[in-house]
Parts: sequence; structure tokens; C-alpha cells
Amino acid sequence: MKPATDTVLSIPNLYFVGFHGYKENAHLARDLVGQAFEAWGMNGTPAEDDATSIVGEIAANAIEWTPGKSIGLWIHRFPTCIEFRMWDECRDLPIVRPEDSSSERGRGYLIIAALATRGFGAFRNPVGRGKIVWARLAIQS
Repeated sequence: MKPATDTVLSIPNLYFVGFHGYKENAHLARDLVGQAFEAWGMNGTPAEDDATSIVGEIAANAIEWTPGKSIGLWIHRFPTCIEFRMWDECRDLPIVRPEDSSSERGRGYLIIAALATRGFGAFRNPVGRGKIVWARLAIQS
């Protein structure tokens, strides 16, 4: 059996889950969004829908590029935004490609760009292996 989760951490404004890059584990990232938003009294809001979409896209890319490897998701609430950080072992940074209506792939970063109202990006991990893809979603304080 493939391991589903290594670590789950929750403190009032920070949630974390670690999992392995298997398609059947993608729900762990989306589930963490639900847990965090429920704890913050924000479940069922449009912001939760946007957050779930953002995290779903980032997780799908991490799983695709690092199959079977470790992946980590941090969700951190700040007074005016929520930040999502996904770490995976691949050092290749995501590329925003022009939209191709004939392709079934390649829209993830465009979706993130549309929903991440406080910005998004990626950087190589400066103190270890892999990269971090991040996105921020504005919220009402």
C-alpha cells in the first residue's frame, strides 16, 4: 500500500500536511483547505472555493512532477490573506504557457493566476532540495 500521509500539523493560523506524490493522495491537500477554513469560520465561502481550486492545481502539478516523492503543503492565515506553499522535490520551476484551447493540459498556472488575488510564484528551495510554489488569496479581515 502506498503511504498517504506522513505528518499533519495544525495550530491556529498554520496548517501543514505531508504526503507522497500519488494521484490518490491529492485529496489530502484539498481536505486540508477544508479543515483550515472550517477552523477559521470561513467554510462554505467563495474564498474556500478559490483556495480549494488553487491548492488542487498546485498539488496536481507537484504529484505529476514528483511521482511517489515527498510533498508538503503549508496553509498560513494572515490578517488580509491566506498563503499556500507547496514544496516538492523537483527543482524545475513551473512555466506559464500560453493558453491552448486544443490541449487538455497546461491550464493550471492560468487558473492559479486568475484566483490568487494577492500574487503567486515559485522559487527553488534555498536551503535544500526541491522548489516551493506559492499563492496568496486576499480575504476580508
